Amino acid sequence: MNIAVSQYFYPCSVGKLFIRAFRRLGHNVIGIGPYTDKLPWTEKDVSKYAEHPDVELEWKPQHHIGEALARCSVKPNLIVQVDAGFRLAGKAEGITNIVIATDPHAFPESYYQESFKNADLQYMMQDWYAKSLREVGYPIRWLPYAFDPEYHFWNPNSPKDHIVTLITGLMYGGRIKAKQQLEVALGMNGIFCDNGILFDEGCEIYNRGRIALNWSSRQDLPMRFWEGLAYRNVVLTDRAHDLALLEQSFGIREGTHYLGFDTVEELVEKARWVMDNPEQAEAIATAGYAKVWAGNHTYTARAEQILRDVGVR
Repeated sequence: MNIAVSQYFYPCSVGKLFIRAFRRLGHNVIGIGPYTDKLPWTEKDVSKYAEHPDVELEWKPQHHIGEALARCSVKPNLIVQVDAGFRLAGKAEGITNIVIATDPHAFPESYYQESFKNADLQYMMQDWYAKSLREVGYPIRWLPYAFDPEYHFWNPNSPKDHIVTLITGLMYGGRIKAKQQLEVALGMNGIFCDNGILFDEGCEIYNRGRIALNWSSRQDLPMRFWEGLAYRNVVLTDRAHDLALLEQSFGIREGTHYLGFDTVEELVEKARWVMDNPEQAEAIATAGYAKVWAGNHTYTARAEQILRDVGVR
């Protein structure tokens, strides 16, 4: 099957993980979109992770779908738009058009209404943000983030040289305060915090820590939640709205598979608890790791869900 995947082709993107997933499933993937070898949130050189699209488009947030398809060497059977601020507008007759909204916390609702209006299937990776759109008639399906087992995995031989890991290019006020207070509470080796560290390099650093820290931007459950479970870290996350749905849908529970917090003070308290109770903390890390694997929460499984929804087995 020929599957066109459109996105901004950053060195690190959700679309990149879906492209890998569809290829694992044996499909021919045609990448469409603007390209850069840089990331907007870091000055680090990440060009080694850059991958050119098959159809490179001018760098702007919207192109017409017909223009993009006219440049494909083969006609796709399916278009998957991984929409993080880039979209293909219009319709393509005879080709199923899917839109996956990856960042509804970062774009106004009206933006995704425009993206969804010509889609045959509409997905959102943050279910909380889908609620109001469903109320006005958009039949949006939930497609949570996941992990890629080639990028996000546990290394049992990795030495531990710090306690908390936070790799992010967006240091909001709460994250800054958390970093400062964890340094005071846990010492200079208490937290590793940096940006622009991707894939294999990021995996190595998370494996060297004990806690994978998540703090949402606007009540959006971060990708790092799933990746932290796959690293067999203790995932310590703010209580984003979708966590309740994770328990309801997949049985992923706070206190059993991860730890939650509402304030910086609770975050620091939980981090100290992990250090003071290594056996119990290890049990949570192990349970979370087992749960994410037993539930098959990989991007390949998410890609299979899409294909089932469009009637491809």
